[in-house]
Amino acid sequence: MGLLVALIFLIVMCPIFILLMKKGDFGTKADSQIPMRAGEVSILTTKVVWMQKSIYLLRSQVPHGILDITNQRAVYTRTHGPKVSFALEKAEILSVAPRGGVSVVIQVKDGRSITLNTVPAKNTLQAFEKMGVKVLS
Repeated sequence: MGLLVALIFLIVMCPIFILLMKKGDFGTKADSQIPMRAGEVSILTTKVVWMQKSIYLLRSQVPHGILDITNQRAVYTRTHGPKVSFALEKAEILSVAPRGGVSVVIQVKDGRSITLNTVPAKNTLQAFEKMGVKVLS
């Protein structure tokens, strides 16, 4: 019985995944949300979820946005959810570390920790490394 349910699930879900991948809605790539400064080069623009709390009771309270990583700064721009944002200059970022496979934690010189969920976190970590920020393992 369990094998039959799994087979039906795969038959139903495969076309959905294929459709999402073809339309580009399955990935996390996004269009840049910031104007570039003189000499600034984009490294990565990706969709992220800013985990300000460990638990959210309502889905509408979860901040979703776009993270732009350039050679000079990291900027989070809200797309929906609470009206929050941040812009960190490269010099303000102490380090970046992975957490749990889908999260990236940014340690800021002022003592804040910013946790962002992004898939895959590896790409975001590589972008921070390319930016010149210390990436912890």
